[in-house]
Amino acid sequence: MENEESKQLLLKLLALADRMEQRDAQVIRQLTEQAGILLNASEGMQAGGRKFAQEALDALRNQGREVIATGIGQAMTESNRQLQQSVIEVRRSADEVRASAAALQRQRNWWLWTAPIALVVGSLLAAGGSSWWVWKNTAELKRTEFSQDILQATKSGALTRCGDGDQLCVKVGVDAKRYGAQGEYLLLQN
Repeated sequence: MENEESKQLLLKLLALADRMEQRDAQVIRQLTEQAGILLNASEGMQAGGRKFAQEALDALRNQGREVIATGIGQAMTESNRQLQQSVIEVRRSADEVRASAAALQRQRNWWLWTAPIALVVGSLLAAGGSSWWVWKNTAELKRTEFSQDILQATKSGALTRCGDGDQLCVKVGVDAKRYGAQGEYLLLQN
């Protein structure tokens, strides 16, 4: 019985495969028909789209010319206004630059005259101050030299204290030389 069952099962499988083949063929036929319909519709839409695009393009061209002409006119008017405003600004800036240059020139001229005068005055003050300092220090230098001479005379013993009252004494040589209009000064012995 197995053999009989196998045959039956095989016949059923063949019938099922045949039915599936028929359905597949039917689905393929329907898909092909639908594709044809879609293709026709798309060709129709494409043609309609081309016609619409051409009509829209023609309308836009006509309207575009008017809009462009109006837009160009407005743009030119605005551009001229901005250009005039720019010219005014450039002139104003040029005037400011000229005024600044003139102010700088005046300041430069002032410095050209003031700086040398200040240098001369400063040099004169420095020279005068130096001369006064030298004159003042010359007297001080002479006093310092005199003090050093007294110190030297004291160290060498030519100037000392002597006598009852511890008086200031000067050691002169036997043949001391005299100076002054009346010979009132004696040369110390070293």
